[in-house]
Amino acid sequence: MSEIRVENIVGENGLDAVNFSKGVSAAGIVTATGFKVGTGISMTETGIKASNFYGSGANLTGVSAGKILQVVQTVKSDVFSSTSQTYVDITGLSATITPVKANSNILVIAIIGSFGNTDVSNIALTTADGTAIIQGDIVSGKDSASTSAYTGGNSTGEGWYGNNPAPIIKLHDPSYTLGNAVTYKCRMKCNGNTFYLNRNQSDSGQYAVRTASTITLMEVEV
Repeated sequence: MSEIRVENIVGENGLDAVNFSKGVSAAGIVTATGFKVGTGISMTETGIKASNFYGSGANLTGVSAGKILQVVQTVKSDVFSSTSQTYVDITGLSATITPVKANSNILVIAIIGSFGNTDVSNIALTTADGTAIIQGDIVSGKDSASTSAYTGGNSTGEGWYGNNPAPIIKLHDPSYTLGNAVTYKCRMKCNGNTFYLNRNQSDSGQYAVRTASTITLMEVEV
């Protein structure tokens, strides 16, 4: 094996460094105190800033501000029903995440596959203690909810055969101690009759339906 050793390589004018237009390929690790090449890579005070990276990026470090640190999801495919006129937990539609970084935000995405009854039904996306993390304005004499639907009627029409899929999305800044779990859940109440989740009021014939609902939690570094 042969090699070339030089102390310095300069351009023809004696000032400019040689530009390797075809790039540099190295089988091992390349170590440098800084790079500055056109607009692609520039040296910063703390490391290297690049407008483009090649490869999977799996080993990149120091990337924050919007980085997804972990994802947790719960899927509920069975039916839930209730006649409660005050908020109650929807069994099985909750998810828990333990943040790995301090001050993270949690992106909470609840997808309600279908819900309804023959009156008003409300769903609230809340923390473990029942505090809503997203809701409409609190107005005297009005219900405040994360999402709501009125499927009026009796044994015909929308109230009987329809369903009301709904997404609820909130980037939440929870107050937590690092290492402690944070729980989110969906709760519901209705103004009368029976509330159904993951099915419609009618449960027979060609109009019967089954859906799935989910809660997905993403820890977002800030």
